[in-house]
Amino acid sequence: MKKFFASLLLPGILLPSFCTYGAENSALIVDKLAGANGFTMTFEQTSKYKFLNKPKVSKGKLIFVPPKNFVWEIEGENAGKVISNGKKTWIYSPAEEAEDTPTVVIKKGVYEGVQSIIFDPQYKDSSLVKEGDVRVLKVQGNRSKGYMWAEVEFLDSPDFRIDRVVFEDIEGTKVIIKANSFDRLSTRSEASIFSFKAPKGARIITK
Repeated sequence: MKKFFASLLLPGILLPSFCTYGAENSALIVDKLAGANGFTMTFEQTSKYKFLNKPKVSKGKLIFVPPKNFVWEIEGENAGKVISNGKKTWIYSPAEEAEDTPTVVIKKGVYEGVQSIIFDPQYKDSSLVKEGDVRVLKVQGNRSKGYMWAEVEFLDSPDFRIDRVVFEDIEGTKVIIKANSFDRLSTRSEASIFSFKAPKGARIITK
C-alpha cells in the first residue's frame, strides 16, 4: 500500500494562450496546456526506489479539464487513481495482496500533490527556464505536499505540451514520468468523470 501512495504523491503531477485566468501579461502555463476543453496524456512512469536495484516501470493516463478537474491513473503493479473535482480529491489504492483491503483517501480542499503543479494557475510562461530543446518549471516541495522537489519539462515548440515530469518523493524515490501521447480535447468532458464512488468493501479515510 505504501509504495502506491509514494508513486502517486509523486505524483502525483503539474500554450499559445487559448484562455486566461486573469489579466496577466504573461500567459499561464495551464492555459497553454489545456486550451478551452482540457487535454489527455498517456505516459510511462519509472520509479527508482532506494531499496531496489532495478526501477519499477508502470504505464498511466491523465485527463484534465480546467480549472482543476483531473483523473490521474496508474496501471499495472502500482495501480491506482487520483481523482479531483477541484473541491474534493480521492486517492484510490486497490488491494495489493489477498489479505489487503482497497483503500480510498478522501481529501477536502485544494489538493497539493505533485500532479497539481501542472494545473496550478500561479505558474506563468515566464517561470520557465530554457534548457536545450525543452523549457523547465522547477518547483520546491515539502513533506506535507508529498514531494521534495519537482521539475516539469515542456517541449519548446509552437505545439506546447508536456514532455516529462521528474520529482523526488518524501521517501527519496525518484520518479520520471515520460509523456507518450498528448492531445487537447475538442469537447468538454462530463463532470461525472471527476468524482469517485468507492468500491464495496473499501476502507475509506477522510482528511
